[in-house]
Amino acid sequence: MKVAAIYNPQEMQEDLFVERFVVRRDTLAELLQRIREAGHNQFFKHTIIQGLRGQGKTTLLRKLSICVRDDVELSPWLIPVLFREEEYSVTSLCRLWELVAEYLSDQPEFETLPDQYEEAYQSPHYEQDCFSILGDALQQADKSVLLLIDNLGEMLGKFELRDQQRLREILQTSRRIRIVGASAVMLEQHYDQGKPFFQFFTMKTLDGLNREETRELLLGLGDAEQTAKMQDILRTQSGKVEALRRLTAGVPRTMILLFEIFLDDHGSALDDLEALLDRVTPLYKHRLDDLPAQQQAIVHAIALGWDAMSTKEIAAKTRLPSKQVSAQLSQLEKNRLIRRIPTSTKNHLYQLEERFFNIWCLMRLGRKNDKQRAIWLVKFLESWCDERELAERAERHMDALRDGKLVPRHALLWSQALAQCLRDLDLQQRVLDTTREFVPQIAESLPESDRELFHKGGEAFKRGDLKDALKRVLPLAEKGYPAAMSGVGLIYQEQGKVEHAEQYYLKAIENGAIGSMFGLANLYRDQKKFEQAEKYYLMAIENGHPKAMINLAATYEDQGNLEKAEHYYAKAANEGSVEAMFDLSFYYLMNGKHPREALALLRKVAETEPEAVSKRLFGLVTLWNEEYLEAFSVIDMELANFAGEDEEMTILVSMLVMMLAAKGQTAFALKLFEDERYRHLNLKDRLKPYYYAILQEIGESRRDDALRMGPELEQTVTEIRTNIEGFRLQYRLPPAESADTKSV
Repeated sequence: MKVAAIYNPQEMQEDLFVERFVVRRDTLAELLQRIREAGHNQFFKHTIIQGLRGQGKTTLLRKLSICVRDDVELSPWLIPVLFREEEYSVTSLCRLWELVAEYLSDQPEFETLPDQYEEAYQSPHYEQDCFSILGDALQQADKSVLLLIDNLGEMLGKFELRDQQRLREILQTSRRIRIVGASAVMLEQHYDQGKPFFQFFTMKTLDGLNREETRELLLGLGDAEQTAKMQDILRTQSGKVEALRRLTAGVPRTMILLFEIFLDDHGSALDDLEALLDRVTPLYKHRLDDLPAQQQAIVHAIALGWDAMSTKEIAAKTRLPSKQVSAQLSQLEKNRLIRRIPTSTKNHLYQLEERFFNIWCLMRLGRKNDKQRAIWLVKFLESWCDERELAERAERHMDALRDGKLVPRHALLWSQALAQCLRDLDLQQRVLDTTREFVPQIAESLPESDRELFHKGGEAFKRGDLKDALKRVLPLAEKGYPAAMSGVGLIYQEQGKVEHAEQYYLKAIENGAIGSMFGLANLYRDQKKFEQAEKYYLMAIENGHPKAMINLAATYEDQGNLEKAEHYYAKAANEGSVEAMFDLSFYYLMNGKHPREALALLRKVAETEPEAVSKRLFGLVTLWNEEYLEAFSVIDMELANFAGEDEEMTILVSMLVMMLAAKGQTAFALKLFEDERYRHLNLKDRLKPYYYAILQEIGESRRDDALRMGPELEQTVTEIRTNIEGFRLQYRLPPAESADTKSV
């Protein structure tokens, strides 16, 4: 079954439409809230929803119309008027009011409106009387109208200046007319001080769907059988789905097209991309065919360049004079085909606004090399986004280690790379242990596991080096490990940063860390917040924390509630806690109670060897070892002489880039992408996200080059830079070995 009305949601059956409206709910709620706040007798903030084609503007307007119509508070006084997506006949303000009258004539109190307009048409003052006819009818019925106008920007562009001025005056003075419009083109009037609608409308921009919104959309489009299949796809092929979401910028219409393609199960992300390109070819080809010749040439040049280009670069590619290119770029920008990126100079950069249109141009209009650049990115993103694939790769790597298929240097590189990427602590530990067992000669060069590094964080905490402990543990907490979150809470508590400590304890509790219940209770006890402390001590007791009873007893003792204090001391002692036995005996002696029992408890404590308090092991993987740096000259030689496709080479370079950036060697890392010796590897295109991550790391001197990056790479580049920062924070070299004093 195909998804109905992909390009015209107004034609979809209403019950099915409502059922499948699963995204843009926050925007819908915001618009409804604005309407309610204005009320019946207040002026409304007229709104334009702006977004690229396919972002769901038409769908949102229809859903808003249904919500207003069915709302028990709004419907008695507010009538939604939903215009068709294309209203070609509306070329003047009079025609707008006539059309509103036609829409309203379905309701009894307005059924004569079209006849009134027909009678008044012969009047010499018809243009002035047009709105009066509608306004009087609304006044008499004590109603207001909400005009939901798709392509509002294009409609206003057809009006003469006097009609625009008159419409603004009406909207400023009448409470009966409210407008929520949508536009795929930039509303030039909103930004032009000389135009009637300068900064008049409230602008609401629709962006692409994020990962979770895409999941909701894909699960809400089909019947029960399709939904079950889609759930399985999202579970087993999450990397493919996320890679294509990033490539298509999360445009809802494109994701709906992908829904059908995913269900057909073409295979890899690249296979699905090819199927999607076939589906959108008529649409995109028509878009290009409608452009004037010079604009076609400019769009083609920018698309094949992929990264943003300057006017001078575009002129060189198209063989057009720079002035002509500038004029055409201005028009393309107004029509939302081109996006302008301001730089630190007057030489701005330009790229295609819709990034998937750019992918289509590369794959369908480009030469073989152009298509290959897109293929590399698809493969990169699919691998980057698929944790399941990483786990499978780790298992294959361990099999290769056991079978002796890897030379030591290659084993080291793969083990380091996998250890950095894996989030499963058990699997990460197995990879490192297997490497040490079967390739012992590289054992000293392997990174420590997260558990081992967690332990080092604990040791730093023990010796009072809170700064070092936080440096090791905080990145683990940010990776989502509950024990690390709890550890960060404890470190912040020791540093006196109460709010930070509370924040991390609560995060850890949400993720099931029992120790954080105890830690947060201690924090509240120190602050004399006894009720909150009691709540979390009891929670920790219910979850079996060994010391929670003792500290709860001490809390009651602090408050003078000796009966409860004795109860919990005794309960903990009866359960075998040596510490509780000592505390209870001390409590008895201090309060003159049960001297024989106190003595018996003290003897038992003396006879019993208290178990050492165990600490959970923290960990963070590292690629940081001097052996690896010293081997760079060998790797450099291999890269310079390398030829062909090799996944290992890709892993090698990506790890080198991360390591060099973290150690401050960004200039050297950049050489991997720009040095002529490595040109045959096509690293700039093969590892494009890493290239832009390095440009951003370098900063101001390469700022304008970094601006060439398309928005489809932003999230991935941010994730790469987060990993780099993790390396930098965790494994900063001591001063004598710092990046400032030592070069690769």
